[in-house]
Amino acid sequence: MERSKLLAAAFLAGAFTLGATVGFGFDRSIGRPDASPAASAYADFAEELALTPEQKAAVDSILDVQHRAIDSLLAPVRPQMRAVRDTAQREIAARLSPEQRGKYERYLARRAEEQARMRARLERPR
Repeated sequence: MERSKLLAAAFLAGAFTLGATVGFGFDRSIGRPDASPAASAYADFAEELALTPEQKAAVDSILDVQHRAIDSLLAPVRPQMRAVRDTAQREIAARLSPEQRGKYERYLARRAEEQARMRARLERPR
């Protein structure tokens, strides 16, 4: 039973990662290269609801708690998730031409930088 829960969590995390990657690529392709997908989505959300500064602060705090909770839930399966991701990346790279492989490696490096910025944002004290 415990193993099936870990596999389910790993699958969900992988699906989330894939979705974030596709979203990131889509966001880059429509002309907002300086904004992260999460920041863009949050800005769109806040604008659509016309949140006041106080509401934005409250929502930001709520989302910060949510992100921390999700992070702690995923912590036990993160090594398995990394292994699955790394295997998939190696398999993809093996099917690319040398030129494509260079582009793919640069893409992965940009993604890693973006994720590091997002983690730093979540970890900064309020």
